[in-house]
Amino acid sequence: MFHIDITYSFPIPKPTVDLLQSVRLKWQAEQLGFKKLVIKKSKMLAYFVSNPDATYYQSDIFGKILQTVQQSGCCQFKEKKIQSSQRLYLFFDGINSVDIALKKISELD
Repeated sequence: MFHIDITYSFPIPKPTVDLLQSVRLKWQAEQLGFKKLVIKKSKMLAYFVSNPDATYYQSDIFGKILQTVQQSGCCQFKEKKIQSSQRLYLFFDGINSVDIALKKISELD
């Protein structure tokens, strides 16, 4: 993960900081194998690969996520029927900002 520290002579507006953090959130989610993130009404849904037979589900990354969720209880595994198949996702509650979403996703890594 790269980090750029830029100092300006004026404060960066909060919406700009949130936009930059949302890019970081997307990158982090992609590294963990999430295909889609939805943040709405203080909830975040992080969708996994749609194919239940994908090799991702046997990967070390998924194993670590599974172990972290079981040990910390930071979120819940859920399934949602989309079209004719079930989609596995993680459900996070209390996501009131991009910063909190980034923190929760980072806990899985």
